[in-house]
Amino acid sequence: RNPPRSHSSVASCRRAVSLALRVTPFQVPVAVMVKAFLAVAAVLAVVAAASASSNPNCDPAYECQYKYTTPDLSASYTFDFSSLCASTDFMLTDQAEHTYYANVCGTAAHNCLPATWSNTYEFGVAVQFWGATPACGNPPACKDKQNTAKCCTADCQVLGTGAPMWSLLDPTNPTTGGVKARFLGAAASDSDPFWCTFNPSTGAQYEREVHFNFNCDESVDGITPLEAVQNSTNDCRYMLEFATSKACAGGSGSDGLSGGWIFIIILVCVAFVYIVGGMGYNYYTKQRLEFPNVELWATFADLVRDGFLFVGHGFKKQGGSLAGAGSYDDIAGPSNTGGAKASYTASGTAGAGGDEPYTDL
Repeated sequence: RNPPRSHSSVASCRRAVSLALRVTPFQVPVAVMVKAFLAVAAVLAVVAAASASSNPNCDPAYECQYKYTTPDLSASYTFDFSSLCASTDFMLTDQAEHTYYANVCGTAAHNCLPATWSNTYEFGVAVQFWGATPACGNPPACKDKQNTAKCCTADCQVLGTGAPMWSLLDPTNPTTGGVKARFLGAAASDSDPFWCTFNPSTGAQYEREVHFNFNCDESVDGITPLEAVQNSTNDCRYMLEFATSKACAGGSGSDGLSGGWIFIIILVCVAFVYIVGGMGYNYYTKQRLEFPNVELWATFADLVRDGFLFVGHGFKKQGGSLAGAGSYDDIAGPSNTGGAKASYTASGTAGAGGDEPYTDL
């Protein structure tokens, strides 16, 4: 038995008003905008994180920093060279016209595969080259450490690998005296004709060793290669000299905040102002302490998920929202088949059981 018309009209109006409140012209674009914004923000964060570590030549195995504390513990100085790692090598030459390729806080991109002998390492923080580069055959004549055929390089030596040992160039002047990074390489291999000096206490060859001397120059924001020197009495010792403000304590190179820390500090400050200010506003308007936009943050994870789906579908809504934004998909009601009218209970669901149905709008 159908209910009186007045009851049906009231119920129908009630449902229409309920749907209208759930889907207003203002709410729909806001939900979509929030989802798109959160998805784009998440993508940008991932891209930013990836770009920060996108240089394959930078060595993540160690922090490229040196902290020096005076012997009396009265002062300490921190030098951060991590921003100097480059995607291309620094090139230097010595008086004998050897060419050096080096990277700071990472590995040089140039490899070392001489045609007539085998070295312990193919890559390192610095590589010395001399002579002409032989023509590359087909197939290439040299092989790397993975036994893959590669073109041979000019005669070369890998001068150092791994993390450095830090010290001051001038221990009496930590402020502007400069910083030294000492890297060890490997002793000459059996097939290497250029052997290193023998250690009299062990009878073994000394390893090759390269020093990066960072001279304090506050006018150099990045780094400037200056010169390379090969020791004349022990030709397995090398020195590469650079100028940089990062070697100046008290300047832009000492104890400074990186861009990542600055971003985190700004983010924390904004979050603090947002939370405190929002709670103060809610107390002023509602007479109670309440977290700002609590409904939004309660569905934050679902909004992020929906945002990714929204962007992934080419900015087209596909339904199935976890955050409730998909609740307006069925505003026209379920599809009718066979000419039958859909009926709903007073709670807004399809009529069933003892609830009184009413005719769809």
